[in-house]
Amino acid sequence: MHDPELKKIVLKAEKYCAAEERCKNDLLVKLANWGVEPEKAQTILEHLEDENFLSEKRFAKMYTTSKVNQNKWGKVRIELELMKRNIPEKYISEAINEIDEEKYLKNFNVLVSFKSKESLDLNPLIRKQKIIAFLISKGYEEDYIQQNFHI
Repeated sequence: MHDPELKKIVLKAEKYCAAEERCKNDLLVKLANWGVEPEKAQTILEHLEDENFLSEKRFAKMYTTSKVNQNKWGKVRIELELMKRNIPEKYISEAINEIDEEKYLKNFNVLVSFKSKESLDLNPLIRKQKIIAFLISKGYEEDYIQQNFHI
C-alpha cells in the first residue's frame, strides 16, 4: 500500500471498524459511500481482516449478544438480520447457540408482562393474540412461544 490516498482511506476504515464491531457488508457500503472503487475496497477489506479489525464471526457474536440484551430480540429476528448482512451460516449458528437461555427466557417473560399490562382491558382471546403477534414480531420462535407462554 504505497498509494498515499489508499493509506488515508485504510486509516479511516480502521478507525471506522475500531469504533464498533462491523461486518464486511457494512464496510463495503461505507467504502462505496466514500467513493472507493470496488477493487480497492476489496484490498482494504482483506487488509482489515488480516489486521483483525474485521471479523464476521466476532460481529455475529457481538450483534447477537447486543440484540438479546438491549432489544430483547428473539432468535428468528437476529438470524434474519445477520443473513441480511451476508454473515456465513456457520457463524450465525454459533452465535445463536451461544445465547444464554436463562436471559432469553427472562427477556421473553419481561415482554409478555409488558404487553399483558398494556392490553388489560381487551377480551382475553384478543389479548393473547396481540401478545403472540408481538412476540413473533420480536423474533421469538412459535414453538418457544407455545412452550413458554401461559395466560
